[in-house]
Amino acid sequence: MPNEDVAINTAKLIASEYGLNVYMEITDHTDCYDVCKLYIENSETHDKHLLLETKGGDQLGTKLSIKACNKAAYGMNEEGRKEEADYEDGYIKAIEDIYVLSPSKIMVCGIPDCRNYYYYIIDIENCSAVHIDEYGNYNGLVKKEDGKYLEFTSADYSVGKNKVIKTTYDLSGRLVTKEDVTAEYKEID
Repeated sequence: MPNEDVAINTAKLIASEYGLNVYMEITDHTDCYDVCKLYIENSETHDKHLLLETKGGDQLGTKLSIKACNKAAYGMNEEGRKEEADYEDGYIKAIEDIYVLSPSKIMVCGIPDCRNYYYYIIDIENCSAVHIDEYGNYNGLVKKEDGKYLEFTSADYSVGKNKVIKTTYDLSGRLVTKEDVTAEYKEID
């Protein structure tokens, strides 16, 4: 790896919480997304390290163990779905937004196919990721009595009419709730 301290000096601080600073350095561009490197810094000790490189252009990417049902989530240009999510080696292609979820987990999202958001919870201690099977909007981290949850809304066109679906996932990437909230969204005339 090139001199990491020099590289992090050109990177921009993107997220900071729970004692972590996350920096992103844009290293290349593709037709759909920017290729980048992510660095993690302990805000107390200022220890820094490269977390991962996305795959694209001339950058090979950092191979991660990724759990996903959608084969395209492995960044290997595969299509289709698997019946069950399991861990396989793969790459994250696009990162546009970063959210610090806990002292050991971040969520990244990007649009690698020029159309859909892809969300990943990354465990920074063992450098593995879980793909969240959502392609719409991330609403934020919701705190409830029994913990914190990721909340998303998306449109469901599969039933012949537009429905708005709200889903929540725990910080391990497991689906917790899925509900039709179409009535909460009124059409604008």
